[in-house]
Amino acid sequence: MIGFIQAAEGVVPESWIDVNGHMNIMWYTQIFDRGCEAVLKRLGITEASIKLGGITVVAARILTIHRREMLLGDKWHLWSALLTATPLTLTFSHRLVVAGGVKAVCHIQSQAFDPVSRSQAKLSHEILSRAERLLVSGVIDPFIVRE
Repeated sequence: MIGFIQAAEGVVPESWIDVNGHMNIMWYTQIFDRGCEAVLKRLGITEASIKLGGITVVAARILTIHRREMLLGDKWHLWSALLTATPLTLTFSHRLVVAGGVKAVCHIQSQAFDPVSRSQAKLSHEILSRAERLLVSGVIDPFIVRE
């Protein structure tokens, strides 16, 4: 996964298993959120920077593709990257991998957000400059309309 960073890793515990015998969907979302946090940290968007009046991002659209079920005891690795970065949006891409095989893929388009005014904002040039260094090529952004 060229250009992706290893954002998190773990093992599926029994508490994450649902009545169907596989990992419940809410845990996929929680894992992908960890990936967003890891990428945002590299951009300088942290809890501390937000508390100082900084801009953050909020999820606007999420596309999750489940390829194989996750089971109790699966040791997983999360790989995360950015697909696009504009003054108004960041699009994250995540790969949830077990034993070298991709179990799930998630794309999250986020909107820049000012938590003080509770409204849309713009990302700074400094953040966008850092984001450019994290962009991966060769992965199609599913949120871009193509004609």
